Amino acid sequence: MTDSNKGWHSEWFYVANPPLPLSRFSGHFAQKIEEWEWVTSKDEKKAWIGPMLALLRELKVAGLTGVKVLWTFFKRRVEPLVARVRPLFCYTSAGDPTRMSPEPLTPGEVRSHVWAMIKRAKNA
Repeated sequence: MTDSNKGWHSEWFYVANPPLPLSRFSGHFAQKIEEWEWVTSKDEKKAWIGPMLALLRELKVAGLTGVKVLWTFFKRRVEPLVARVRPLFCYTSAGDPTRMSPEPLTPGEVRSHVWAMIKRAKNA
């Protein structure tokens, strides 16, 4: 390992991150907003949320839990929040391009990862 980073710019392409202008200081504390109004209208939310909740209710009755979802992410070696080639429910096999790593995890390794996530969530 080298002791100096001298000359790094000859091997890397660097783009400065220009500072964004900040709004003027108002002297007031930030206020918590319960709902972002610019995202969707209430009618649009009703059109989407109702059917989604009904689908989730069916899955919950069928036995779906958060632990099972976590288990599936780790077993299939996929990232939960990533752009995919196709939806996760169309996952085909260990060779699926959605998979982040070709090496399979043992059930013990999957269990370990799931428990680590659960512990992190409890501590947060």
